[in-house]
Amino acid sequence: AEADVYRLTGERLDRFGADQGLPSGPTVSFAQGADGRLWAASNAHGLFVKEGERFRRVDAEGLPTRLVSSLRFDSRGDLWIGTANQGLYRMRDGRFEHFGPAQGLPDPVVALTIEDANGDLWVSTSTGISRLTREAIDAVAAGRAARLAPIVLGKADGLRSLEGSGGGFDP
Repeated sequence: AEADVYRLTGERLDRFGADQGLPSGPTVSFAQGADGRLWAASNAHGLFVKEGERFRRVDAEGLPTRLVSSLRFDSRGDLWIGTANQGLYRMRDGRFEHFGPAQGLPDPVVALTIEDANGDLWVSTSTGISRLTREAIDAVAAGRAARLAPIVLGKADGLRSLEGSGGGFDP
């Protein structure tokens, strides 16, 4: 079926689809946590986690959007969830923390996230690439700061395109 995804482990090929709880339609991102659980993102149906032999939807537990575009675990074990309409969420200790335009993220469309060696997060959006320092992220999450104050890279910084939301060319 068109919505099925496959995982090759050694010589074993596992299929995951509707029978295992994944939604119909494209699954756009996967991430595996340190506990071995597999997480899946759908840009129409939300966030899913594999528990046992089945996936279950998690977004009903505090993630207010089903438009999930990317997943990444960082070096601290936090799950970063990029969305197509509300910015970025961090799932830490089972709760969701939101970082969107009101917190200083320049755009609510997040396509990709990458953690650098310093623990800072680089975020690709439809308006370029932003660097969020770990200190700023933690300060906003703890209420010690209102805004992230990211460094934002655009065309003036050498990007050929600002579009980083998977629309054909990522900077």
